[in-house]
Amino acid sequence: MDCMSERVPISGIILFLFVVPLFSNPFESDFNYYGQPYLLFTNTSLLSTQTGNPVAIQFLYDTEEKQMEYKGAAVFTFRNNAFSLGYVRGEEPDNRVYSAYSFKYKILNFGTSYAVSFGPTDPSLTVDIAAAVKIFESRYISIGANNILGTDTILNKFNRKASISVCGPIPHFSLIGYDCSYYLNFYEQNKGKASHGGKFFISGKTHSFTSAHYSFGLNLYSDRYDVLHEKIEGGLGFLLKISNVGTGIFSGFHYDISTGGKGFYGNLFFNPSLFYDRDPPLIGLDLYNGSEKSKTGLYVKISCNDREISSGIKNWTIVFSTVPSREGSIIKTFSGGNIPPSTIFWDRRDVSGNLYTEKSCFVRMIVTDNNNNVAATAWKKVIYD
Repeated sequence: MDCMSERVPISGIILFLFVVPLFSNPFESDFNYYGQPYLLFTNTSLLSTQTGNPVAIQFLYDTEEKQMEYKGAAVFTFRNNAFSLGYVRGEEPDNRVYSAYSFKYKILNFGTSYAVSFGPTDPSLTVDIAAAVKIFESRYISIGANNILGTDTILNKFNRKASISVCGPIPHFSLIGYDCSYYLNFYEQNKGKASHGGKFFISGKTHSFTSAHYSFGLNLYSDRYDVLHEKIEGGLGFLLKISNVGTGIFSGFHYDISTGGKGFYGNLFFNPSLFYDRDPPLIGLDLYNGSEKSKTGLYVKISCNDREISSGIKNWTIVFSTVPSREGSIIKTFSGGNIPPSTIFWDRRDVSGNLYTEKSCFVRMIVTDNNNNVAATAWKKVIYD
């Protein structure tokens, strides 16, 4: 009996390596804890909220449509701006190239993206826009419109879409976050009739050097043929911290309850400055009058704690001034490097060694960490007993 040898496709090997150990899909939502390089495909407004410069590549195999799709994207952040580039290869159009720009102003975030498609037909352009408002720390409400401009040829493949979403960490549970959204799909063959959809997604992490990340969710929508899809998604991934770098492997699956279709996907993630310390130290000071008659003066109690991702304290300064502003005359300063002492005693003598006899003055503390993040307390009024 003749035996026919079969070559295993490279994509099948990659699929096996990703799917066997892990299952996860943390990048197909508006929230996770380490970066969202694929936001230029979905919600460009949140690109300017990214930490560091996340980069990822992904493959997706859908058993229902029997097709393999590849994508990759990178985000470059600078101050309150972000620029992103992305690429998708799938079925017609075979290739799509994306570019996006996002900026934030106070609690508002805006973004737009442009996609050029290359395939058997003429190249075509589509445009997305989005806006978001920060409602609490790291929590956002977003609205967006995808493919608001485009040729008829491309819109027969990629429909117009309008959405509103809420995402962020769950209150009182800092290691668990959510993404909840409602959207409308507008298909060309159903002009004037919107198709409703929505999803709810949970993303969480463990607190350790090599953190495990889990995600699961439900996505409900009707396609252009009015077929209902009820997709369940979920799984695990791992992120490794190496100095300031975060790198990980994330893969996953979805299962469509309505049609029985399945999808498998995997991600390689890299963020070269994910753990770079960008936050100023946490500082505070309290004042106490000296209780001993032989030590008339003022005790300054100091609290100074750098955050979880810490670059360390570089230097600190305590300033006594006649008025609570830079226009005041400096009475006395204390300063040093590294972590300040817990208490400093001021004998009420000025920089010339003379006793300061005014009834009041003002004091503040300024601390700089090794990444030049600066923290300063508000001016406190000093009143002597």
